[in-house]
Amino acid sequence: PYGTYIINGASETINGVELETRAIVAPGLQLTANYGYQRTPVNHDPVTGNSIVALYPSQNLSLGAQYDTQPLFGDTYASFRIDADWTSGHPNLQETLTTPADIALQNATTTPAEWEVSLRASLLDIPMGPATGRFSIWTRNLLDNQNIAFAREIFFAVGQFEPPRTFGVDMAVDF
Repeated sequence: PYGTYIINGASETINGVELETRAIVAPGLQLTANYGYQRTPVNHDPVTGNSIVALYPSQNLSLGAQYDTQPLFGDTYASFRIDADWTSGHPNLQETLTTPADIALQNATTTPAEWEVSLRASLLDIPMGPATGRFSIWTRNLLDNQNIAFAREIFFAVGQFEPPRTFGVDMAVDF
């Protein structure tokens, strides 16, 4: 059966934990680590009685490191940052998995566990007369993950893939 069921979850409880850490381990070097876990109770479809799965990752982990140099000239300094985010795999559709076609659709639209890595290098507090400037180069999705980021079933499966690896340059002036 295809469709969306809205279930009153007023009596449901979601359990979880979050841990956030930040440490300055040397002058200019900061490390971060964050972990989240949530357990959602298994609901049941009121029509079929089948289990309804959570459509989000149950675990996520973020690791980061940033190094800011001493001033290179005047107040201008460089900053380098790496971020790595991991999420556990999760289904995107509420399939009842009763036919081979249902199983194939669920497998095709399940987001696997994955890491996403981003990098940024910046030159900050560049003097520009009465203003200061910033210049950065960056990349997102360095590993070029191309999995399904989101999918839902609205008469048929619709969704979107993760954006591909991207590169960019930012320039800004603060007055």
